[in-house]
Amino acid sequence: MRRERSSERPVTRRQIVAVAAALTAGTAGCLGPLGGSDDSGESEKGSGAADETTPEPEQTEEETPTPAPEEESSLGEQPLLPDSFAMEASIPVVGFGEPGELTGFSGRVYNGDIFVSVAAESEPEWYFVDGQGYFVGEDHEGERECVLDTEDDVEREEEISPFAFEDEAAENADAEPAVREVEDGETLVNYEIAGDDAVHYDDTLVLSVSEETGYLRHVDAPSATWEFHSFGEVEPVEAPEMECIALEE
Repeated sequence: MRRERSSERPVTRRQIVAVAAALTAGTAGCLGPLGGSDDSGESEKGSGAADETTPEPEQTEEETPTPAPEEESSLGEQPLLPDSFAMEASIPVVGFGEPGELTGFSGRVYNGDIFVSVAAESEPEWYFVDGQGYFVGEDHEGERECVLDTEDDVEREEEISPFAFEDEAAENADAEPAVREVEDGETLVNYEIAGDDAVHYDDTLVLSVSEETGYLRHVDAPSATWEFHSFGEVEPVEAPEMECIALEE
């Protein structure tokens, strides 16, 4: 069973801060050849010769981003995230790198349980299974150890959980598609959520949704990016197969 995720979770100081992201599209036209008339005098055939007409220039079409049709589904009508999928992201994570520096990670979700591997030298991993969080990393001697998360560590899960985007969709269910684009043969519909309307973020988000499946494929902002794929094709997430200790608070 997927864990309940409330859209009323408070925004914490460790929450991802996404800055303005805008998708712009331009259009271009072209001018055809201009026709003219011959005023050089009388024709050798006499004044009865018919005037030549200038042919109409051929119309050419420029490839431009296509505005989404009015009948496109609103954001609230899209399924966004199924029960299982894989993901990659580049976001600020507290404790890794300098403040505001982006940290890459990859992982998967299965029925609400989450596994994440962080792209860092110590190869830290997080598991969130049946409501319990586990952190696997290196101890002071360079040995792998597993530590149980406490209730104070729930913010860590919020930082790397993709389910916040479902909250954004729920709060902005009437958001209309802005533009459609084709990426690797797949048509994506982009929805833009302004910072004033966002629940967990301070600035504009662009959610790219597959036109065919309604699943979320990208989330873009200048300070963070998310990619989602392999829907329904990932392995279950299980707790680490090692002894895990609880640190004293």
